[in-house]
Parts: sequence; structure tokens; C-alpha cells
Amino acid sequence: MEAVYVGSMSRRAIGGTNLNFPTLSGPNGLMAQYQYYVSLLPPEDPYKSISADCARPLAACNGSPEAFLGIPSGATQIQTNLSEGSSSSNQLQVEADRRMSHGLQFRVAHTLAKTIDESSGFRARSAVYTNPLSPAFDRGLADFDATHRLVLTPIWEIPFGRNATSLAKKALGGWTVSTITSFQSGNPFTLFSSNGASFSNEGLDRPDILGPIHVFHDPRQTQTFSPSSDGLHGSCLSGTTTGHFFIDPTNLVCAAGPPAGQAVPANSTLVAGGPFRQTARLWPAEFQCSPTETLVEMCCVGRESTTGTFL
Repeated sequence: MEAVYVGSMSRRAIGGTNLNFPTLSGPNGLMAQYQYYVSLLPPEDPYKSISADCARPLAACNGSPEAFLGIPSGATQIQTNLSEGSSSSNQLQVEADRRMSHGLQFRVAHTLAKTIDESSGFRARSAVYTNPLSPAFDRGLADFDATHRLVLTPIWEIPFGRNATSLAKKALGGWTVSTITSFQSGNPFTLFSSNGASFSNEGLDRPDILGPIHVFHDPRQTQTFSPSSDGLHGSCLSGTTTGHFFIDPTNLVCAAGPPAGQAVPANSTLVAGGPFRQTARLWPAEFQCSPTETLVEMCCVGRESTTGTFL
């Protein structure tokens, strides 16, 4: 039997980002647009009116009386690759061998591993940073992380031909059968929302988590779910939906929330958590939460706050 520790790390790994991302501040920023639409008489729904592209510094929107009421005449997305990522892997590898005895030999190998990164490779599922100014914001389990991996390698010496004549022994004797069988844990995955609630127009929005993630062990079963009347639970659904579900969607929120400093609905305790690379819907590069705080509706709120205001 042999047990070894294997560790590795990388620095300056490649990842993608957008140089011309929508900003929160400024005359055309998301905050200015939000305040403009809610101050109108009658007020307009800012979530239907805000132009994320006009909040980009190089967009050069040409509207009047406010520039963001027009359309961009300059640049929108400017994608580039950066060498700012990092990763680390820690593994405990244990092997056990049984030498040939009575025609049977085998090896058992088990690996206990954890791999963490910000970007799991060029053009990987997580290759683009959610927060353009902070690659570490996406730090979590790598796309290819597998906690457990078990490999069995038996070799069986076929007993045929041992007592045969010389010619038959040469034809039938000395044959072996071997196989390699492996089992491993599943890889992590990230939930994305395409509703644009963060107004970043990057397609990287993440749903918030309202409660425990309920995983269905038989996703082949047909189920029906509907969004709740509170506008939060199940808001990732476009309506009553019937199909095959791996997780219960009623504890996920894709509804847009107000910008930082604005009120949130009272008695709405939104707690991020679960086994996902979770960043909620954060306004780009402006606000970040500590690990002990709750990521909610694009901003930082107090720990399980029910006061209805951001801290």
C-alpha cells in the first residue's frame, strides 16, 4: 500500500473579461438611470427602461435630454483575455496492490481531491470573469473538480491449457484478462440566469438562493412548478413550467432588484448558499460582500436582514 500527497498551483492563468462594462456611477451610469426613471411622473419601471449599453464608458449614447435615452454610437462590449487567474489543487492518493496469487492480481487506487480556481481554462464554461475588476470574485470549485475517484484494475490469468499437450498449451495457455474500471464524483456546475437582472449584458447573471437547495434524485420524473405571487420564489421560471427538473426552482430568484442603497421588499430574507459557484447578481465591480454577508439583489445586505434596507 502507498499513500502520497500531490499539490499543484498555477498563477497568471488565462481568462476573459470585458473592458467596457456598465458602471454604476457617472451621468449615464446605472444609478443615474434608475433614479431618473423612478423620479418621473408617473414613474417608469426602471427594469424595463434602463439601458445597460449606455452605462458603458465608451458607449457615447446620443439621447436628449439625457444621453442614456439614446442609443450607443461608440463601443459596447470590448472583450479581451487576461493572464490574471490562479488555481490550486490538493490531492491524497492511496494505492493498494495484490500480487499475483491463484491467477488473480489487482490494484485499487483512490484519490481524494479538491481543485479551486477562478477560470477553468481558455474558453471553458467559466472562462469569462463575472466581475471585470476582480477575477477573485469567481473563485470556487473548478469545472473539472471531482472529490472522489476510485480506479480498479484486476488481472486474471485464464487457467485454460495448463494441463494440455505442448501444442495445445502454446495455443490456449498464458492468456490473461484485464480491465480498468473507474468511478468518480460528479463535477460542480454553475447556475446562470439570462434575464439580465444585473444590467451588465454579459449573460453571467446568477440566481439568488432563498433557501436550501432541494435536489431531485430522479430527474426523469415529470413535475410542474409555477412562480409564486411574491415575485421572488420561482422567478427564474417564465411561467408555469412542466418538465424534468434536477433541482427545485422555487428557491431560486432571478427577479431584478434595486441598485445599491435602495430599499428591498420588507420581510425578504435572501440567503445565498448551496453547492454552486455563487455570486448572485452583483452590480459590476462596485460592491463586494465579505464571506459572512449575504449576497442579495446585486448588493450587500446585512446578515439575514429583514429590515428591507441595504446596509
